[in-house]
Amino acid sequence: MKKIFFSKKTFKYVVILLVISLVSFGIYHIYGVKKAKEDAKLKKMYERQNFAFCMEMDPVYKDFSEVNVKILVIELAAYEEDTQTTDVVTVEDVKKYLSSEYVKGRKLAVHNKPSNIEAYIDWFWCSGGERYCQEYWHWLENYMREHPDKYENDIVTLLSEKEMYELIEEFKNSPDKIKYEYSFGYKNGEFR
Repeated sequence: MKKIFFSKKTFKYVVILLVISLVSFGIYHIYGVKKAKEDAKLKKMYERQNFAFCMEMDPVYKDFSEVNVKILVIELAAYEEDTQTTDVVTVEDVKKYLSSEYVKGRKLAVHNKPSNIEAYIDWFWCSGGERYCQEYWHWLENYMREHPDKYENDIVTLLSEKEMYELIEEFKNSPDKIKYEYSFGYKNGEFR
């Protein structure tokens, strides 16, 4: 049986090729892991954004046409009430922000939010905003029940947007606003 030997030159090329292959595979694997983490983070950001803006909690970009505007009006009013912020968020701000997935320079808008939009989303997720919105909704309905002369029913979303804004303004300026937090058995958003 005849033994086949590689020449030193051939052996050197095989080793170099093997090292290049291993390094390439390592870089490709590291890039893949990094890309997967970035994709997961982006999906989470879209989920949070979508839910905060009254849309399904899908992990993809959604534009303003998917927003439930009436619920958004209530939640933005709750945000303003709870935070007493001067940097309010309006429906028009949300509409403008959600008008495109990208901002100048082809950067994702979700990574480059205006400060008021970012503050609202953080409040909604990290500062009890979602719960406060539910409570605020109940307070508005309690207010409506107490004023049957002006409101036929106590379902906020049956009002037009204009009527909702008027209701919110009346509620904000009501001298006995605090009583509506506990009217009709509601306390902290739960029926008791």
